[in-house]
Amino acid sequence: INGGTYNINSVNDGLQAETNLTIKGGTFTIKTTGDANTDSAKGLKTGLLITIDGGTYNLNTTDDAIHSNGNIIVNNGKITINSKDDGIHADGMVEINNGTITITAAEGIEGTYVKINGGTINISATDDGINAGKKSTAYAVKIEINGGSITIKMGQGDTDAIDSNGDLYITGGTVNITAQSPFDYDGTAKY
Repeated sequence: INGGTYNINSVNDGLQAETNLTIKGGTFTIKTTGDANTDSAKGLKTGLLITIDGGTYNLNTTDDAIHSNGNIIVNNGKITINSKDDGIHADGMVEINNGTITITAAEGIEGTYVKINGGTINISATDDGINAGKKSTAYAVKIEINGGSITIKMGQGDTDAIDSNGDLYITGGTVNITAQSPFDYDGTAKY
């Protein structure tokens, strides 16, 4: 998709690709209303790869807003998410290189390997803000933050702002956290 304006109201998935979904521009307003326990009601969904190279997105979903059974790469764009499940979820890698992302969700960003190189990311979550858990054997479980401006505000209770079931590396960027538990990791943490 190279451009255009899309207003989608769906019980099930808004945009679904069996393998790859590449978006280079456009304006997307997507709302899904299905029961995430019984239906797939995701905003953007693929089997292998989602690549976002630009565009404006307003995603209001009862299931994951952006979901790939493989990887997700965000190179640019303005993304606003309100999800009852995950904001951005990849079974493999979530890589964010640039863009402005605002997420209000149960869990903000989740993948086996979450790599943030840049961009402005604001997350309000009631479960984990950023989570790495083993959902694929393609990557080691890891969160890596190399740049960008990240703000995470967590709800009350057993919640972690940045939670890695493996390693956690922060080499650059700005991380601003409001939470009872800012960091949780099972492997090695390096700043």
